[in-house]
Amino acid sequence: MRDVFEDLREVALFAGCTREELQRVAGLGTLVAVESGQVLLREGTLGDQFVVGVEGRLGVSRASTGPIALIGPGEFSGEMALLNHERRSATVTALSPAVVYVSTPGEFHALIEIPSIGAAVRTAAAERAAVNRAAA
Repeated sequence: MRDVFEDLREVALFAGCTREELQRVAGLGTLVAVESGQVLLREGTLGDQFVVGVEGRLGVSRASTGPIALIGPGEFSGEMALLNHERRSATVTALSPAVVYVSTPGEFHALIEIPSIGAAVRTAAAERAAVNRAAA
């Protein structure tokens, strides 16, 4: 069985967490192994999870433009739909066997109450929203 605490300590998004915060993070999500080709988030659906790469590579794509980004260890997706209560703007698919940290909407909102995580997630969401507006 994987040691969740050890895996999370190595994830860049959680690097600024204290030991106590990291213990909280471990209870606010689940590590999930996914197969290559598995869709984790689907464009146009309502936001129901936040995904952080732990191992492997995930691809981000849009039906209108094709591939737009890669998600590696420590990078994340799904925050915009959860923060803004809107439909997903892209699909996220495993490009290789991967391990991801997945949070439900309630877990996500508790997670972003941790200052270092909340700041990183909100900054990324604002940057991504600006890119989306420019592309529209």
